[in-house]
Formats: sequence, structure tokens, C-alpha cells
Amino acid sequence: MPLMTSISLQSCLKTIAMVMMLIFGAASAWAQDTSAPVDFTANAVSSNAETGVMTAEGDVVITQGKMRLLADRVDYNRNEGKAVATGNVIFTDNDGSTHYTDMLVLEKNFSKAIAEPVISQFKDGSWVGGDKVNHDRALGTVYEKARYTPCDCDFIGGKTPAWEINSSQSRHDPNSQTIYHENVTMKIFAVPVLYFPYLDHPDWTVRRRSGLLPPRISFSSDLGTTYAQSYYWVTGETHDAEITPYYFGNQGAAVKTTYRQRWDYSSLNATIYKGRLNTYKKSREDVAGIDAVFKTTLGQKWKTDVRLYRASQDTFMRRYNFDDAQTLKSSIRTERIDRNAYSRVEAYDIQDLTSDRDEENEATVLPSVFHERYLDTDQEGLSLRVRLSALQLDNDESTDLKRWTSELYSRQDITTDFGQLSVEGRLAGQYRNIETATNNSGYEGELGQTTVAAGVGWAMPVSVQMADRFAIVEPKVKLVSVKATDRSNSIPNRDSSDFRLDEANLFLLHREQGEDYNITSTRIDGGVSMSLYDPYLGDVTGFVGSSIRLAGETPTGLNSVAETDRISDILASLTVQPYSNFSMAMSGRFHPRDFHLNETKLSGQLSFAETQLSASYNQLSKSYFDSATEEKEELVVTAKQNLGYGWGLSVTQKYDMTNDKRELTDSIVDINYGGGLQDCLNISIGYNRDTDSDRDIKPIDEVFVVFNFKNLGAVGTNQVKSLSSN
Repeated sequence: MPLMTSISLQSCLKTIAMVMMLIFGAASAWAQDTSAPVDFTANAVSSNAETGVMTAEGDVVITQGKMRLLADRVDYNRNEGKAVATGNVIFTDNDGSTHYTDMLVLEKNFSKAIAEPVISQFKDGSWVGGDKVNHDRALGTVYEKARYTPCDCDFIGGKTPAWEINSSQSRHDPNSQTIYHENVTMKIFAVPVLYFPYLDHPDWTVRRRSGLLPPRISFSSDLGTTYAQSYYWVTGETHDAEITPYYFGNQGAAVKTTYRQRWDYSSLNATIYKGRLNTYKKSREDVAGIDAVFKTTLGQKWKTDVRLYRASQDTFMRRYNFDDAQTLKSSIRTERIDRNAYSRVEAYDIQDLTSDRDEENEATVLPSVFHERYLDTDQEGLSLRVRLSALQLDNDESTDLKRWTSELYSRQDITTDFGQLSVEGRLAGQYRNIETATNNSGYEGELGQTTVAAGVGWAMPVSVQMADRFAIVEPKVKLVSVKATDRSNSIPNRDSSDFRLDEANLFLLHREQGEDYNITSTRIDGGVSMSLYDPYLGDVTGFVGSSIRLAGETPTGLNSVAETDRISDILASLTVQPYSNFSMAMSGRFHPRDFHLNETKLSGQLSFAETQLSASYNQLSKSYFDSATEEKEELVVTAKQNLGYGWGLSVTQKYDMTNDKRELTDSIVDINYGGGLQDCLNISIGYNRDTDSDRDIKPIDEVFVVFNFKNLGAVGTNQVKSLSSN
């Protein structure tokens, strides 16, 4: 076909493409490509001078940039200002969305358009269809008998989507940037489940808009019927708020307000809770809580976080499902990271929400200052580090404490033909000012402390190959000697009280990391690590090691062994993965004399076909805790089964096995629909049993159902929540 046909026909075809863009709401995409030339082809083009009708027939293709319009026939009547595209009309816009229709009519000089029927698939995979579409340049676009779904299905071929929304009419108003729906029905697997007489929401050009969000309803034998209705409020271009009133049928009412704002280098996210609710103290107590986080950058490098996290009453946040935290930490923290230095300033206050709370053990730090710097050296393998810190700690175990600490650390690594040598040194000094409450018999006054430590280490990695087995074995040995002013009987609030020897800290020169356990001692640390590949066992890694005290005392709490024992617990770990679908891992601490397990961690995973199984076992000896009266043992078993057609089953059982018990403490059963091939709907039906309790937080049995619709969010309800007594 010659491209000379007519300037008017070319202008007509370009206008047809533009109006198609307007109908399907993609005018912005057209605007991005107006400079591109308009090309078209057709099998035949004719023009009737008497009627003023120009016609393009047979495989009509119009392109401009990424846009493409196909039709069997296009007729243009320039006298009436009317154009008609018919037969397999397919339009692809600049964003990659595709629109299908049998007939498109443009009239009144293209200010109005009609297409019927229309099916559109947008770039995100969602579908919109309508029996008829009317477009008016001034009034917008109206879909008659519209259908919408985000599901990945053959919508054109008539396949039923997992869910869809139907309306008798959907209208897009470009002036208000709003889409209005009438007589809306939601269908799940073609079954009507929800009906709304009227619904409107912002169009795709609106990023945010104020309005009501879907309500949330739940049922509980403790709280009664709970109704929550959120209102989203756009307060400005970079800030917004969400206000949610809650009504608890048997327990009172509350309001949750969240405010968010962003600046160039700062952000604020604050949630405030206010209510008049039943508590363990009395009926209808006034309660309040706040969780506000402000982040900013001071200068160009000081990253600063401020958090206000408090509650006026210690159980209402957990009981009414606002927040499950048992301790609230309000803090201000600023830190700076440079090439070879790190600085941090922090202050915080702890609020304990547990039933056995002790106001004399709600610590406050005002402030904590820490600085670390690595010094530049010209000597290969040498590193030098300086640390300075200052701390004021109040109200911790009835004690107020001020502490200043300094440290100089050096390490020299030397490579020889007989292995890797390391020489380390540490010089540290502390000064403390301690004040204790009248009911505390601990030390009160000022004291200083000096620590000098040195260590020499050796490691020798060796590779071994036998047939098709390959292994790397690395023995390590370190001799460490510490000379310190012993203050362990005078210093309260020991920051190393939770220390337990493990594979990660065995070879550290100052392995307790805190500044309170510094005593004169000499020790040898030794261990062997292995990495093996075996055709039958697969990938195998392991470690075994221990520490031998040559001189000095063993501080209480550092090991489970008695102070008279010179050998620490034996550390061991092993990981085996013989197949890609099976692995198991073990780590533990054995008593050096009777090999009693003082700490055990076991885990395993197995998957085959459509089944996945996993289990973990944890055990800890009571000897690690002064207040413990029994060992702690826990077993968690999880099984997942693919049921087919997008459905899956998950079961998790948690057992307390302390003192040979077999008590089921937590049980979760979940049946989940993951959407199958359509990938647009998740359905969870589950049961949860939790025996944890604290004052008026009682053990629960809960049955829940949650529907999660792609692009819409989640609709859920707790259908049953029966509470047993403590």
C-alpha cells in the first residue's frame, strides 16, 4: 500500500490511537511519546470524495513509539467527524497494557467514543472488562456491567478467576480522579460473597486520598465483639494519619492514631493509643500508650534515632492486641561510622510490663558514650585499636553506677611455613562510682580497675584428599594470660553475667566482652574445625574445642563446671547435609568429666515430594542461672504438606519437656490456599493454642479465618477465642 494516501487519513488514524489511550486511562503514556512518528499499514485504502468517507481495510496497523493499534477495518467520515474501527481491535499502550474490543466508534470530532465489548489487561496482569464503554472527553469513561480481577487467568477465554468484582456500572471521572461503582458484588470462585450498593475509590493517577478503610470485626469470649473502623487522612504531600476507633463489646472502647511524616533527611512515625478499658485493676480504667519513632541525620554522618515507647498500664497493650512487647524501651541514639572509626551516644529508659515487675530493676542509662578507632600502621599484619566509653546507669538492681573505661588493643598476624601465628595485647582501665539503695548491701563508693592481657595463638589449616573425599582440617591453640585488679565481688550489675562459652568467643582475648569480669588468670584455648565433602555424607562441617585454666579462679556463672575444675565445658558442633532435601545440625556443651549435656541445640529438615518436615530441640542446664531450679527443654515440630490445587497444610507443635514433661504449650494448625496458578488469593483457616499467661493475659484457644486479596489487602476474623483460667 502506498503511504501517500491522505494527510487527513493519517491524522485520523493518529487521533483514533490517541482517543483509545484516553478511553483506557493512559493519556500520560501517550504524552511520553508524542514526538515519535505515526506509521500505519493496511491491505487497502480508499477515499470517497462525495461522501467524505475514507476507509482502511485488512490488517490495519497503526504504531507510534511503543503503542500499537490493530483492526480489520477503519472508516473515517470527515464531514460528520466520526470514525469507526471494527473487527479484532487490539490496542497496546505505552505502558505495555493491552485492550481488546470488537468495535470502536469515535464521534463529535472525537470528543466522544463508544467501544463494545471491552477487555483490558494492564501491565500488572489485572483485568477489566465491560459490555460497553462510553467515553466523553469532559465527563470521563463509563463501563457498563464491568468486571475486575487481578488473577492470572485466561480472562478472554472465559476462565473463572479465583475472585472478581462485578458492578452494574463503573464510571471514571478524570476531573475528580475518582472511579465510582454501583451495585458492586464480590465473587470468590464465581460464588457471590459480598455486596455493596455503592463504592468509590481514587483512580490510578492518585497516590493517596482520605477515606474510610475496610472495617475489621472479631469475636472473643474475653473481649466480646470487637469492631474497628479506620479512617485514612491525607494531611499533606509528605504526611498522613490513620485514625482507628475500637469498640470492645464487653470491655470498653479505644482509639488508635498513627501519624507519619517525611522530610529530606528525617522521618516521623508515631502511634498513640487512648482508651477506657477493663483492666486487672478495675472496670473502665483510663489507659494510654505511645510508640513514636523519629529518625534524622545530624550534619552529614550522625544517624540519629529517637523513640518514645511507654504505656500507662502494664497489660492493656497485650490484652487488647495493640502490642505484644513485655518491655518498652524509650531511647535516643546517634552514631557515626567513618573509614576507621565508630562513635555512639545513647540514652534509654526501660519499662517492664510483666506481672512480677520491680521498679528498682527498670534501668535508665543517661547516657552511654562509646568511641572506637583503628589506628593506621605501616607494618604488615599489625592492627591497633583504641576504645573509650562512659556510662551512667541508674535504677538497676537498686544501684546507680557511673563508669569510665579505656582500652588499647593490638594484634600482629605472622604467616610462617608452620602455620599462622598471632600475638595480641590488651591494656584496659576502668573507674566506677557506685551508689546503692538502703535495702541493698552491695558495695558503695569509688573504685578503679586495671587489666593487662596478652595472648599467643597458632592455627594450621591442612587439606586432605582421599579418593573422592576432600577435607580441610584446622587445629587452633591460644595461650592467654590476664593480670587484673579483681573487683568481681564489689561490682554490681555485671554486664557479663549472661556470658556462656561458645564456639564464637572461645579464642577471643577478652571473650566476656563486658567490663565487669576482669580477674587474674591464665588459660589455654584449643580446638579443631573441619570441613568435609563425602559422596555419601555430603557436606559435613564440625568443631570441637575447650579451654583449660592454668592459673587463677573461674568466676561464678562463666561455666557450668565447678570452680575447682580446670577444664571448661567441651564445645562441639556438627552439620551434615547428605542430600539437597535433607540436613541436620547439632551443637552442644558437654561436662568435661561425665559428659553430661549442659546445653544442646538440635535441628533437622527433610523434604520429599510435596511434604516438608522440620524439628528443633533446645536444652539448657539450670547451672547457668542462679535462680533456676530445673533444666529447660523445649521441642518444636513443624510439618507442611502441599494438598494440591493451591492448597497447603501447616502444623506446628511446641512442647515443654522440662523434667521429662511432654506438655503441649503452643499448637498452630493452618490450612492455606496460596492462589495456585492465578496468584491472586490467599485463604488461611487455622487454629492456635497458646498457654503463655501473665496476670490477666490468659491462655487462649483461637480459631481464625483470613482472606488476602491481591491489590485489596486482607479481610479476617477471629471466629472463636475461648479463654481458660490460669
